[in-house]
Amino acid sequence: MVFVALSKNDTRFGDGKEISTDTFETKHEVTLFFYDSDSIEKEFRNYGLLEAKEIN
Repeated sequence: MVFVALSKNDTRFGDGKEISTDTFETKHEVTLFFYDSDSIEKEFRNYGLLEAKEIN
């Protein structure tokens, strides 16, 4: 399985209303979660994460 997550390096990081750590609500009420390598590992290691890499 492949999945895509938003990086804390994304230009949208910090935009909108912060509703939780690294989580923002846009003006259209869409919740965006942002990750770095540590948070990816923490969130997904129990699901068999094999590899994670940032794509610019």
